[in-house]
Amino acid sequence: MNRRLGYLTGFGLTALAVLWAGVSRKRASAAADEVTESEERYRVLVESAPVAICVHRHSRILYANSAAARLFRAADPAEFVGRPVLDFIHPDAREHVIERLRLLNAGEEVPTIEEQLITLDGEVRDVEVKATPIRYEGAPAVQVIMRDITERRRAHATLRQSLSLLRATLESTADGILVVDPAGQIVIFNQKFADLWGLADQVLDARSDAAALAAIGDSLPDPDAYMQRVRAIYSRPDEESFDVVELKNGRVFERYSQPQRIAGATVGRVWSFRDVTDRRRAERTLEDIAGKLINAQEEERSRIGRELHDHVSQQLALMAIRLDQLRADHSTSEDVATRLGRLRQDTSEIIEDVYRISHRLHSSMLEQLGLVRALQRLVLEFSERHDIPIEFTSAPLSRPVSQESALCLFRVVEEALTNVAKHSKARSARVDIETGDDGIRIAVEDGGVGFDVVTFEKVASLGLISMRERLRLVRGTIRIQSAPNQGTRIEAWAPWTANSEWASDEASADTAGGRPHTDGRSPAAPLAN
Repeated sequence: MNRRLGYLTGFGLTALAVLWAGVSRKRASAAADEVTESEERYRVLVESAPVAICVHRHSRILYANSAAARLFRAADPAEFVGRPVLDFIHPDAREHVIERLRLLNAGEEVPTIEEQLITLDGEVRDVEVKATPIRYEGAPAVQVIMRDITERRRAHATLRQSLSLLRATLESTADGILVVDPAGQIVIFNQKFADLWGLADQVLDARSDAAALAAIGDSLPDPDAYMQRVRAIYSRPDEESFDVVELKNGRVFERYSQPQRIAGATVGRVWSFRDVTDRRRAERTLEDIAGKLINAQEEERSRIGRELHDHVSQQLALMAIRLDQLRADHSTSEDVATRLGRLRQDTSEIIEDVYRISHRLHSSMLEQLGLVRALQRLVLEFSERHDIPIEFTSAPLSRPVSQESALCLFRVVEEALTNVAKHSKARSARVDIETGDDGIRIAVEDGGVGFDVVTFEKVASLGLISMRERLRLVRGTIRIQSAPNQGTRIEAWAPWTANSEWASDEASADTAGGRPHTDGRSPAAPLAN
């Protein structure tokens, strides 16, 4: 019984051992299949990966995927598998890579870095490298994942160069530049902008347009009006603007603003500020000099005109009387009397010419008749002298016009009519006077040969310069319209009361005993019409 039990027990143990061995083989086979399937999935994943993947052991490449072949400029990974890793490392980075390889071969982790490798065709490429210790084919190895960042680095270098150029350009310009995004954040500015407005670093470091605007309030004579203007500009993001800003301390800025656009879309606003204080002062000085020159010219014209009228004309008149006396003398022969008659006629013509010249140099019509009737008289005399019919239209002036504005407009019309006679070849012309609340407008128009305005502007004739200077000094304007064979229209506007610094200066000088006036009035006295 015991023997049978021992037999059965031994048989059972053997059977169990065989059964367990069978189960173990099945499990081992299943595990091996799983490993094989896992390795196949890993291989497929690595081969299809868009990044370069290599495996190396003892610093020699054991495996590389297709992306690695493309990175190394190889047709097949077999072209570089088996070669030392250092063959593809840039010489400048080899010392550092050797230390990384030592750590990796020891099984230690290393950080991701950017380095340069050399491809099979000798090209240097920038790559981001992540290396990790692994087991490969049953032994320790290193897996390297590389991502080509060459184009990204080139783009960054180009961007850095562009930013450097932008900064250099911003800092070299004479204008203060400020760029603000739609959210009211300062994108960029130059030092000139900070200097012009005297903004502290802490204000600009906040990158807030609102904070910068608040900081400049004390430098403005009317901060509310300035802020209102800025808000109006921001409310029209696609429009450009230009205006002049005057500060409390007398400085003057020209302010230009335009939208910042990218691909046609407005992404911000660019502000440009230019300090024109010195230029404005120089312009005012030139205006003052020009005003004094024109005043001096008028004084000299008056002096010469009076000299011709009071002295030369009187001498010629006396000569005419003596000629008449000689011709009437009984002792004068008939032949001599005839000659004296012709001489008397020539003298009379000279007297008339001198009178006309004197009248043109210093016309008392403006002072005696007022602007409208003086111009009407001027037009009539011009028409008779040059045999050119001129139509004259004017409504009564609604208010008095200052002597400066009246003299300015009179001289402009005089010069415009002279141009009609000299250059236009017109058979007729017209002079129109219109009035408005702010001033008086006079147009001189002819149907003559005309001219090209652009070319004429470049020539800058003395007559045009004179007209423009006279009008500018009384804060007036001039507009010239013309074209070849289409006639010419010169339109001048002047305010009722001249608002010029030189006029005020001259008025002060005159009341202090300067230039004499036949009517005893200062230059600013209004002329009735």
